[in-house]
Amino acid sequence: MKTKWHKFKFGIILVSLLLVLLPTASRAHWTDVAVAEIVVGETQTQVTLTLPTGLVTMADDNQDGQLSTAEVHTHQAKLEKFLGNRFRLTNANHQQGILTVAPLATKIPSIQATATTHTTLQLTYNWTSPVQGLKIDYNLFLPEAPEARCFATIFNAGQTQNYIFSPDNRQLSLMPSVIPLKGSFLAAIAGAIVWGAMHAMSPGHGKTIVGAYLMGSRATVYHAIFLGLTTTITHTIGVFALGLASLFASRLIAPDLLYPWLSLLSGLMVVFIGINLFWHRLRHVQQQRSPAHTHKHHHHSHLPTTASLHWRSLFALGISGGLVPCPAALVLLLSAIALGHISWGLVLVLAFSLGLAGVLTALGLLLIYAQGLFKKLPTQVGLLKILPVVSAATIAIIGLGITTQALIQLEVVI
Repeated sequence: MKTKWHKFKFGIILVSLLLVLLPTASRAHWTDVAVAEIVVGETQTQVTLTLPTGLVTMADDNQDGQLSTAEVHTHQAKLEKFLGNRFRLTNANHQQGILTVAPLATKIPSIQATATTHTTLQLTYNWTSPVQGLKIDYNLFLPEAPEARCFATIFNAGQTQNYIFSPDNRQLSLMPSVIPLKGSFLAAIAGAIVWGAMHAMSPGHGKTIVGAYLMGSRATVYHAIFLGLTTTITHTIGVFALGLASLFASRLIAPDLLYPWLSLLSGLMVVFIGINLFWHRLRHVQQQRSPAHTHKHHHHSHLPTTASLHWRSLFALGISGGLVPCPAALVLLLSAIALGHISWGLVLVLAFSLGLAGVLTALGLLLIYAQGLFKKLPTQVGLLKILPVVSAATIAIIGLGITTQALIQLEVVI
């Protein structure tokens, strides 16, 4: 009975390990993020909307990823009909505002930096009488992008409200009474944290590398927390740095040109770490199998000792995992800067990164707990003896994949 339980438990752990370690294709969508600044007036509401251009491809004649002034004017009627149905503003009498769509009058450097994915439009809603109780219905979502969000800043009656629209939260009613600024601010922060956590659960974001490293090492809780925080801090600094660089140097170089180089650097770092780990762990296994290695008991671990888990390797791995900023977080920051809310954008990106850190740290703690189950398995299980080597090889292979993809983007590989 005990043997059957060991086999059953080993099967569960093995399946879980494969689900964590096997790399999967990215599901990131260009519809992940939009930003809106909504200024509510007595009979008119103006919206500055930065949205993914892929949602309005019917007006992108040259398919360059951004609507030009001429394209907006040419397809103005189509855009007004499309956005009027999916971004509805109605008053308390259920009367929809008459929508007029126009290109953004002033070109802002930080918005130009997102030219390959997003477009900024000026939306104006008009009513014939003063509006009492405005209702906003935001439906610019696709079924295949459940993580999409629209970060809105609303100016109404001298008050400022921050709100996050999502596929599960598409409506907002603005009552004539005072808007609870503090409550909405905290709600937006919480929404950004949840969004970061959801993004961390999608493929990528260093989870595969983190999992492969921790499963092949005799890691502790402190190692998992350190690795998760290092990845997140690097990601946050990367978003800030790339955002500021885009703001001040967008005419010289666009973020899309930097991403392949950052990916290449990240991939080379991962390859180096993987090869280094593979060499050291292979030597450890060979020493375990050598005649000089005698067994005085039969229940010790075949994973490397804690001393072999170098903090420098953890630090380098964390940096490589967070080196490439999330495009959605970058667009969020740039759009907030464009709307004149730099501090708010920084706060939201920080909250997003905290959600990312929570998931990565939780994954590390889960894998460390799984190691405790591995220690209870029979030492005759061959996979346990070579697991550190396999995990190191997995890290190197992942690094090669990242490097190859970056080279393809740079058109170095044919």
